[in-house]
Amino acid sequence: MHAPLQLRRRFPIVGGALIVALLAGIWATDTAATASTAQMQTAESAYSEALSTVLAARTTAVTQVTEARADRTTATGSLASSAGTVLRPEAPDALSAAVALAEPLVVGAKRELAAGGSALTLILSTPKDSPAAYEAATASLGQLHPVGVTVDLATPTEAVTAAVLAWQDETAKQAAAASAKLAATQAAAAKAAATKAAKAASAVAAAAASPVPSTIVGPGPTAAAAPSGGTKVAQTIWDVWTAGGQPEIDACKGAVDLTAQYKVPVIVEHWFCGGNAFPTTAGATVTLTGLHAGLWRVDGVVLTVNATTQNTSVLPVDRELMFQTCNNNTSTTTIFIALTKVG
Repeated sequence: MHAPLQLRRRFPIVGGALIVALLAGIWATDTAATASTAQMQTAESAYSEALSTVLAARTTAVTQVTEARADRTTATGSLASSAGTVLRPEAPDALSAAVALAEPLVVGAKRELAAGGSALTLILSTPKDSPAAYEAATASLGQLHPVGVTVDLATPTEAVTAAVLAWQDETAKQAAAASAKLAATQAAAAKAAATKAAKAASAVAAAAASPVPSTIVGPGPTAAAAPSGGTKVAQTIWDVWTAGGQPEIDACKGAVDLTAQYKVPVIVEHWFCGGNAFPTTAGATVTLTGLHAGLWRVDGVVLTVNATTQNTSVLPVDRELMFQTCNNNTSTTTIFIALTKVG
């Protein structure tokens, strides 16, 4: 009668143990789920941090490469435009060397960024459905080290620009100096021409204001007794011994200044008194003593007149001095030889 009672007392104990075991299992499952969620969050956070680091480094690297390529383009253009437009080659040579050094660095950085971009695309596209997947992706991100490039092309490019500006300034100065010199030469020529024209006009006015001799002085009364050809004597010095007219010329003491009578500068000597020896070849030189003393260049015969029919109105007024003589003692071939003073 007591046994059944003892069995009944055990049933509640067994039932309580089962409930405890069930509750323990449920708690263990919840704990495992909680632990898995925490691992996932940790892995995902580490992945996000690593991705942010890589993206920031890549942005910096891309900016550096872009700027370096732009600087290289500017430098190359400066080199091309500076050809022949600098005073010295130092600045272009330095820039050319800097471009040569920067070129492989820029190309290499660009290539590395392209490879890193492909690897990053693969990491981003890989499924991440577990902590392990996130951890693997984080480890792959840790292998990426985006690196740009820094090159100094701005400084040598600015040096080339300064060299070109210096060349332009010097060229402008030389052009201005040449222009000023040309202007001065033209002004001097214009002044000389104006002075010459004024002298000619003055001579013409003086001639017009004074009576013109009816005829040009002829060979003189003793010409008939003189040999027709005369005796030519090598002579380079003529003495202009006085000023006057026919009587002084006929005295045969040398050349006579008839400027007052002719209204233009003329010295006269009879052919038979020595006028036949006066040089007529352009370029020869003679020395005058007395009046008009100095060294004179012969410019050749500039006029032949008939002294019996023409007067001094036919004489040129733009000559510094003329020597007159009757060729072969003939009035019909009276010649005027132009002279220019050279000393």
